[in-house]
Amino acid sequence: MSSTVHRLFLALPLTPSAAAQLLQMATSKIPGLDRLTYDPADLHLTVKFIGEVESIKVDEVIAAVAPIISTLAPFKVELKKIQHFPKATSPLIVALAQLSLPLAAIYRDLNILLAQYGVGAESRAFRPHITLSNQAKNIKPIEALFYFTFEASEIALYESNRDKNGIKYQVLHRFSFQ
Repeated sequence: MSSTVHRLFLALPLTPSAAAQLLQMATSKIPGLDRLTYDPADLHLTVKFIGEVESIKVDEVIAAVAPIISTLAPFKVELKKIQHFPKATSPLIVALAQLSLPLAAIYRDLNILLAQYGVGAESRAFRPHITLSNQAKNIKPIEALFYFTFEASEIALYESNRDKNGIKYQVLHRFSFQ
């Protein structure tokens, strides 16, 4: 019997209100971005990309990370800049987050834990961000300073699926902070 493979990652979701406010602020700063942004329900800050996992192992991932996440307290995430990412010619426009101590600790702890399950460490430096658009190739290179905060009070296990309309995200499990 074959098992379905899921492309998984752990991320800090934004509340509907915070997502709407962030998109309103971003689109007011960048002409043309309003037609290209993600659905507010899809906005998140990826903390750890896990990769492809068979269906039968998704519950193992949930059981493994739950003890770490249950010890966390809510914290503020600060977004300071909107820019093309990772370079000025990229079609991604992101809101870059300040790498706070709580965010760095979550990233470190999840990497250590998931390495025990065969999930490799990222080869790139952790640059926390929220992707606002992946279709911004026709928007001139920008770098706009701004300030936006939201409270992180949970981490979600997401699955991403690509279809003819782009990438779709589905929350498989939510882990609340204490």
